[in-house]
Amino acid sequence: MMAFAGICLAAGFIVFPGYLAMYGWNYLAGYIEFPFINIYQGIILWSIVAIAGYIANNKKKYIIEMSSGMTDEELKKVIDNIKVAPFEEEPRIKK
Repeated sequence: MMAFAGICLAAGFIVFPGYLAMYGWNYLAGYIEFPFINIYQGIILWSIVAIAGYIANNKKKYIIEMSSGMTDEELKKVIDNIKVAPFEEEPRIKK
């Protein structure tokens, strides 16, 4: 009984919207020169749309932080030491 319920939920929330996404994409592909997609690609398209909608409507903010492992003073010192080489008009390679 649990397997039947799981299959019905998957069909209703994953496969059917994927089929509609595939049908809609292929309908537009007939007018615009886009390639046609199959049901698996329709499910992937539906997943992308669903996840993007979830992220866009979520009240939480997704913050990505990348740490350099250096303190602010060390980072400022590195940035101060970077020197930009002047642009040369003629290439260094001799012909």
